[in-house]
Amino acid sequence: MYRILDNLVHKKLVAQVAGDRGLTFELQPLANLELLLIDKETELATLKKAIPVIETELQKLTEATAHKSKIIYFHGKEGLEQVTWNSTKACGTLRIYEVAESMTAFLSQSFSEKVRQEFVTNKVAIKQLTNLRHIGNYTKVAELVDHYWEARFIDKKKLDIKFETLVYNDVLALYTFQEDELFCVEVHNPYLAQMQTQLFDFVWGFAKRMHIISSGGEAVLRGK
Repeated sequence: MYRILDNLVHKKLVAQVAGDRGLTFELQPLANLELLLIDKETELATLKKAIPVIETELQKLTEATAHKSKIIYFHGKEGLEQVTWNSTKACGTLRIYEVAESMTAFLSQSFSEKVRQEFVTNKVAIKQLTNLRHIGNYTKVAELVDHYWEARFIDKKKLDIKFETLVYNDVLALYTFQEDELFCVEVHNPYLAQMQTQLFDFVWGFAKRMHIISSGGEAVLRGK
């Protein structure tokens, strides 16, 4: 009760009065409540005026740090899910060095399908390099396979793909198993991403095109 009364005294809605029987509390005129409302309105108006200034300063801070390099580490299935979901924000093309047939080797089918649908929604073209000569059906998102996905084969003797690697925007993402632990890392650096994009495209240029024979994603390498 005293805490409530102290709060009301602070707001000038109640006054402390010393009398013959000790300290008492008296209600103050209603006009004091109106003064409190005026103070709050003034405070709110001041905050509203400050918003454009705050937005400008935050934008400056964002621009100042946007191009700084950083490395982000992720662990376990949850970390891989985050790394994979981040790749759906690729602008234009996502380049992948693929270790397994599909992300389902590491993640659940339901989550994988959600990611594939997000690629379609965001119109992300996927270029996939693999050492596999055959990829089985892996998805029901036919639009991804029919319009946004392309796979090419590279012989292990030329490039043995050990790390699952993603290249997009200013990001190079890698993940693999280390001592039964799923380890992921994102490197954010525009120059590194640009160089890795050029290296990928160089390998892509002489890699062999795989023929897609099913809207479920089955693809084969024809010939030797």
